Amino acid sequence: MKNPFTSPRSAVASGILIFSFLWVFFNLTVQDSRAESSGPMVISAAEIDYPPFSIVDETGRAYGFSVELMRTALAAMNRSVTFKSGPWHQVRTWLETGEVDALPLVGRTREREALFDFTFPYMSLSGAIVVRKGTTGIQRLNDLKGRQVAVMKGDNAEEFLRREDRGIDIITRPSFDIALQELA
Repeated sequence: MKNPFTSPRSAVASGILIFSFLWVFFNLTVQDSRAESSGPMVISAAEIDYPPFSIVDETGRAYGFSVELMRTALAAMNRSVTFKSGPWHQVRTWLETGEVDALPLVGRTREREALFDFTFPYMSLSGAIVVRKGTTGIQRLNDLKGRQVAVMKGDNAEEFLRREDRGIDIITRPSFDIALQELA
């Protein structure tokens, strides 16, 4: 018998439910972030369009799960945070050069462990290969040899694919959205 709790629809519904509970919990337990801070303002950065983790609205305000988690953690320490925003490759450069103090979401890789200090993980994400509808013959990473593969510039996927020569033509794009639109 098929387990109803392992279907993609159940996984999405469970994710939305967990996200909703956490959102409510964090919003109910945090003191007003405008309260007087006990230390210097923390400078952070948010990716412009990485829902549901980081989103920047039309007014320039950053929000999303990872952004709110950082705000909540800092508010619990009576600290304030301000967010710059930009595409991932720019946000990452700001952290590398010290223009920002910390980021709310950075995938942990061998390359990044040499550059940054990491907290304990609060989530785990997996990568995926996305192909045009009707494309056949791509089931594994080795099947990408001799093909063009679009990745977000500076993302974990780019680092992973560049670690060793797999014969893949790597094309970088500023966002996942742009890469997916070009795939369509």
